[in-house]
Amino acid sequence: MIGLMVVVRLQTKICTCQEFYQNFGKPIETEGRKQELREKEKAHEPYLHVKSEVESCRAYLKEKRKGDPYRNILPRLLYQATHGFTSEIPTFEL
Repeated sequence: MIGLMVVVRLQTKICTCQEFYQNFGKPIETEGRKQELREKEKAHEPYLHVKSEVESCRAYLKEKRKGDPYRNILPRLLYQATHGFTSEIPTFEL
């Protein structure tokens, strides 16, 4: 008799409930560049510019996030419990 053993391994990820950071950066002017943006070769330069701006914003936010004492839920809840639940939690300047 052939036996079959099935092992099920469940992995769970613990939610750390960290704060979500957003930075939209500066607007990128595209007015008057309609034709340029439709041509693949010419659109590559603005694409690289946008990509660079997004990467720069993400790097800035990642760095600021490391030093944010309120990024996890427990410090945020403690702050609000002592300052009122409608109070805004301090953050860094953009």
